[in-house]
Amino acid sequence: MSNFRNRTLCAASLAGMLLIASAARAAGPFDGTWVGKDETGSCAGYAATITVVNSNASGAVTGPYGTDIIRDKFIHSNGTAIYYTSHRKPIHLKFSAGTFEISEEAECGSVSITGTKQ
Repeated sequence: MSNFRNRTLCAASLAGMLLIASAARAAGPFDGTWVGKDETGSCAGYAATITVVNSNASGAVTGPYGTDIIRDKFIHSNGTAIYYTSHRKPIHLKFSAGTFEISEEAECGSVSITGTKQ
C-alpha cells in the first residue's frame, strides 16, 4: 500500500508541476503575427512583419534604405515598446486589439506603418 501511495503522490506532484510550467508559458495578449506597411507620405513603401511570442516581439521593418531587425523586444502590458537599432533612431511599437503601429524616423522622413494581426 505504501508503494501505491508514493506513486500516487509522485504522479500528483508531477501533474502540478506541469500545470505550473504551462501557465508560465501562457500566451501574451499581443501574441501572433502582425503585418503592415506605410502607404502615405514620402516614406511610402516601408513594411513590417512582426511576430510576438510570450509578449516578445521579433521581426523586420524594411524599406528603400534597408532593413531593421527587431529581436526579442518585450511588449509592455499597455502594448508599447521602443526598440533601438544600431543605425537608426528608436522604433516605436504600439499594439492594440487587432491593430498595430510602428513609427520611426528614416532618411525619407517620418515612417508610420499601420497593420493588423494575421
